[in-house]
Amino acid sequence: EGWTCTSATDWIQVTSLPWKKEVILRADANKSGGARQSEIIFQVEGEAGTVAVTVKQKEWPLFLLPYIDFEYGTMSLISRFEMERRSMIKQTLTGSVSFTTTSPMISQIAYSFSTKGVMTAAQAYIAVDSDYTGTDKDGETMITEEAMHVIDSALLAEGFTEKQGKLRYFNPSTRVVASIKDHTYDPNIEYIFIPKQPQAYPTFDKIPYIPVAFGADYSEVEKFEQENGGVYYPDGDQYDDANGLCYFEYKVPGSKQIKSRNYYFSWDASKQKVGALLATFQEWSDINLVYWEYNGRLNITEEFLALCEKDGFKYNGKDKDGKMDVFINDSKGVRMMTQFAHFQGEEDPSLVIMMLPYVSSKTQMSALDHKMTQMMKLWK
Repeated sequence: EGWTCTSATDWIQVTSLPWKKEVILRADANKSGGARQSEIIFQVEGEAGTVAVTVKQKEWPLFLLPYIDFEYGTMSLISRFEMERRSMIKQTLTGSVSFTTTSPMISQIAYSFSTKGVMTAAQAYIAVDSDYTGTDKDGETMITEEAMHVIDSALLAEGFTEKQGKLRYFNPSTRVVASIKDHTYDPNIEYIFIPKQPQAYPTFDKIPYIPVAFGADYSEVEKFEQENGGVYYPDGDQYDDANGLCYFEYKVPGSKQIKSRNYYFSWDASKQKVGALLATFQEWSDINLVYWEYNGRLNITEEFLALCEKDGFKYNGKDKDGKMDVFINDSKGVRMMTQFAHFQGEEDPSLVIMMLPYVSSKTQMSALDHKMTQMMKLWK
């Protein structure tokens, strides 16, 4: 009974309880980037020798994948899955449940369910005010580069091998998409299921460009609309003096497919002068030209994706707000954004297609993205 136990390293702490024939061992979280091992040393009173026992520790699980078998994911099954890996229920609401986890990087995982009780989405939230998040120049919370590297490596290892832009990953075997929201007040990874399309859907014969070049003046838009059934709708005019933007709307009453064509221009408030064309957006009637619905969620049709690929557009995931789907055509210098929207005062929802210039330079993109953000505010 006369023995003691000590640790050979600072990440293991031991307490000797010889009268109970026990050792209490505590190990710090392993954030070293790999498995590690050390020893605890036993010394018997009156004996010259010691006995070393090896202690091995796996790397701390920074990354945790949620339950992603969407077709069978019920709340009870997911709860059992999370409890088995020592997660704790944080909150249960109608149609959702969230868990705190054992990971220092992914602080909680939340699941959403359809009215039928089947999982529709999962969000893995990155711990805010931790080593894995920081603040950008605008004071917004962001995921650090080191944490992004961990997430990228883990998703690829988990079978999310098809990257769609910088922040969207697709797992072809499970048909699950992982989208990283890296700049937001609650950075997270959202997982959604993309089912196989049950039927074919008609789409556009070609990408619906408005054939007026970016940078054109307003007279070219007027000419195009006069020749293509557009009717100017002055009640839709909007002017943003502070950001130098203006907006004009043309209804298309003679078409059963397209509702309106709309234009953003630069605006000089001091001279009351309309400048160059910055972007266009159209409202179409048929949502299925781009989307099909599954379990309350819209998915992009295979036909529209094929048309985009034929024209040189690559899908780039959702925009920063997670509302619009973004397609990039680098060779043509065009960014296309699509969305299902139901505008206030309109009877029917619309398919929105927005076109604006695209540049690959980060500096130019930053300026353009700022301008686009202001345009979107003007539109809303």
